[in-house]
Amino acid sequence: MRIGKPITVLLCALLCACTADLIDGPPPSPPSSPSPPNSAVNQSTNLTLHWNAGKTDAATFFDVYLGTRQPLKLVGDSDRVASYRPYNLRRNTTYQWRVVTFTASGSTTSETWSFTTTAGGSPGIPVNDWPRDGSDFAAEFVDLQWTGSDPDGDDLLYDVYFGKQPNPPLVSAGITDRDVREMLPERGTYYWRIVAHDTFGLTTEGPTWTFHAVPIPGHIYNWGGTGVAGTNALGQPPLQTQLYWPVDVTIARDGTPYVVDWNNHRIISTDASGNFKLIAGVEFGDPCLSAPPGCQNLVAAQTPLNQPSDVTFDASGNLTLSAWHSSQLFRINLGTGLMDRACGVSRSFSPDGTRAATTNINLVASAAYDSHGLLYYTDQQNQVIRMIDGAGLVHTVAGTNPVFDPNLNGWVAQSGYAGDGGAATAALFNFDHGQLAMPSGKICFDASDNMYIADTLNHCIRRVDVSGTISLFSGPLPGSSFSPFDQPRDVAVDSHGNVIVADSGRSLVLLVKPDGNVLFFAGATEDYGNLDHDGGEATRAKLHSPVGIGVDAHDNVWIADTQGSRIRIVYR
Repeated sequence: MRIGKPITVLLCALLCACTADLIDGPPPSPPSSPSPPNSAVNQSTNLTLHWNAGKTDAATFFDVYLGTRQPLKLVGDSDRVASYRPYNLRRNTTYQWRVVTFTASGSTTSETWSFTTTAGGSPGIPVNDWPRDGSDFAAEFVDLQWTGSDPDGDDLLYDVYFGKQPNPPLVSAGITDRDVREMLPERGTYYWRIVAHDTFGLTTEGPTWTFHAVPIPGHIYNWGGTGVAGTNALGQPPLQTQLYWPVDVTIARDGTPYVVDWNNHRIISTDASGNFKLIAGVEFGDPCLSAPPGCQNLVAAQTPLNQPSDVTFDASGNLTLSAWHSSQLFRINLGTGLMDRACGVSRSFSPDGTRAATTNINLVASAAYDSHGLLYYTDQQNQVIRMIDGAGLVHTVAGTNPVFDPNLNGWVAQSGYAGDGGAATAALFNFDHGQLAMPSGKICFDASDNMYIADTLNHCIRRVDVSGTISLFSGPLPGSSFSPFDQPRDVAVDSHGNVIVADSGRSLVLLVKPDGNVLFFAGATEDYGNLDHDGGEATRAKLHSPVGIGVDAHDNVWIADTQGSRIRIVYR
């Protein structure tokens, strides 16, 4: 029962008895034409209800009833205008309402109308705070940061998409933070975007942003291999391609890496798309078993190999391949894809002055060119370093030649440690022996044509200068058995004259400065836990018996992490 309004009507009737037209007049017309119209969908804020009140006078007033179910609640009374602004409406909700009109003649009630509120406005487009779109970023991880907004002041939830693909995968869903940390396991372009959700299910998707993860100097990164020894199809990105004990990686002048995949018996490189492709070694076998005379004009990608150990390049860009277990050297014209045997006929030894085409080798571990274009190679089982001169004849340049034993009807290698300070051809080396050994005794040249030799089982690096004199470059001091090296197998020189050493015994890469100081360069000298992951400090990362090393034009060091079945890079 209402109090106040009926009394007002009664008083009006008593005071104005003479005006029978007011007392006897018709009641007011029911309100009509609601706004919002019946069943309309409207915002939940800034909403005003309107209705058509018909003919009114100064004594007209309205009651408004509103609610989500019957009976409706009185929300406005004694109002004299045909409108009402409700407060605290819920979104995504259907409301019913009606109006009761009071005049001096009586009251009338409108129909019951309804409207449904909307969910409000969608969240604003997420804004990139960090890292900036298209920027370069050098770190092991990135804190993705963004700003979100909502026109209704709603609390927002965020989905984060992040990865190396242009359409990155979802990595976090329904988070309230606007800062997410992600690891950067690879170099290259990363993509990310944010999707904002409000509590009423409205969603706004942000644009896709990019940044370029660039290397951190002194950190190590995986470049090729999955870390599991094996073989799978080529034509994939390097990090998706299985390797089986790679023993060498060499960077061509154009920056293309060439990988010697030892136990997969192949040489592989990358195509224009960055995927691995086959250069040589279609399968395991003897490359010259059924070859044309002289073993020439072989299609490299269709020719079998038997545990190749090294590749290098001549001044013309032709690839020279050390076919280790086949005991042969091959030259590959990368333009034609054809391969010719350069040296090595059978596993034996040939005296100095023998033509390269008929010279015997016993396990060729590596090869290198000097500045004059002469080819040098490690004849591992014979314990010597040999050179092919401009006339195509072979000569020993370091190490003592084997001696022919008529009782054995064969050549006996001379190994040990001797010769420092004298002619390199009187020196003794101690490379790995036997057909089941690993490649050892690899060589390289510096800019002055000094040759460096990984004297593997003597645990040192030897140097032969341009006069042919050999010396201990780095290793045990006189009278000491301690060496910073344990089975060094490969050497490379950077543009500053530093000699980089792949030390397989301690699973380290060491750097020897021109003054002889030895620095740890890569590989963990202590147990730092499982730090195989990409992007960490090089000296805290685990290596697994590296056998090969390479230096590119930017002095970045490429590591054939042999038993880790990966190719890794330390940027500088």
